[in-house]
Amino acid sequence: MAEQKLRFQQGSPVVIELMEAKDPTQCRFGYKVGDTWEVNAWETSGLCGMAYNAFYPFIIMLQTQGEAVWKPSEKDMVIRSCPDMRPGFVFRVKRKS
Repeated sequence: MAEQKLRFQQGSPVVIELMEAKDPTQCRFGYKVGDTWEVNAWETSGLCGMAYNAFYPFIIMLQTQGEAVWKPSEKDMVIRSCPDMRPGFVFRVKRKS
């Protein structure tokens, strides 16, 4: 995906990366492993609405300096799967350093 400049620059930037895909042909957006999106509470940067909605609580947490307290060794990121199980996508939601 082409990198887009966010219009709203508040808090920490959050980057979502597609890490795994079992069957990418099942996703109509054509995402490939390695695709990234810089997102925040106001902008999806072209990420699928279903995935953005599922990741939104983690985007807010990371953008506002929250931490993943359940995994102290990786407190600045969360691994989540796509809500559409057909393509088998696994995403990393990470605070950008």
